[in-house]
Amino acid sequence: AIPPSSPRRETGAAAEEGGGMSSMGGVNMLGGRVLQLLPAPLRGHVSSAWKYLTVAPDADVLTARQMWCVGFLGLPLFWLLNLINFHAAASAPAAAPELQALVRRSRIGFAAAAAAVILYFVCFQYYGVEGWACYCG
Repeated sequence: AIPPSSPRRETGAAAEEGGGMSSMGGVNMLGGRVLQLLPAPLRGHVSSAWKYLTVAPDADVLTARQMWCVGFLGLPLFWLLNLINFHAAASAPAAAPELQALVRRSRIGFAAAAAAVILYFVCFQYYGVEGWACYCG
């Protein structure tokens, strides 16, 4: 018997077909107990965010969503990879509107992150300590 606290593993045909995800978009992967410990308003937001990152109408949209969200974790390189990977697919006439929006947002995010790195280099590395020294007295 499987103890109630351990995750349930599917065996047989469901596991072979990749049917391990629930119809709620993988919310059970977070653990029902963890969601139940959260306050009700937060539980809804966490569940919605998890569904946003695990359920999409298309595999390209799902990957673009995930890479776009990872860019906010301090890894703007993922925005560049998102832009490189999906630029051709997003510029096709039959492209999903959400994919086009994600590529556009990745372009803006990467440009802002690159501008911040260049600005940091110019201000703090190029001018050095003399340019930012405190002349307080």
